Amino acid sequence: MEKVILNNKLECPVVGIGTFMLSPAEAENSVREALKMGYSLVDTANAYVNEEGVGRGIQRAIDEGFVTRKEIMILHHSEPGSDVGAYQAMERNVRDGKYGAEYGFDSERKSYIVILHKITS
Repeated sequence: MEKVILNNKLECPVVGIGTFMLSPAEAENSVREALKMGYSLVDTANAYVNEEGVGRGIQRAIDEGFVTRKEIMILHHSEPGSDVGAYQAMERNVRDGKYGAEYGFDSERKSYIVILHKITS
């Protein structure tokens, strides 16, 4: 699978599962199946109004052993300034040790990539 190198040297797949226009139930099933098939990039946004379904699909794929949390990349689209509160909450959780995260920016596609994983220890 083709990958791009982000500014922080993180490799990101070019192809993933998109969730735009999917209902929460469709997003759950589609994300689970995509992760089962070997995809690791999940494209989502708050504006899609299906993030809970995306999360359930990710959790199901993890629970069923198709993928680990650290293998999943989340591409989250946002308008500049629209998700400041969510970004700040994520930063606090990373700082407080609740989550680990890696960030990168694909300058060619003008997209941020975030890998967020829960700290279980």
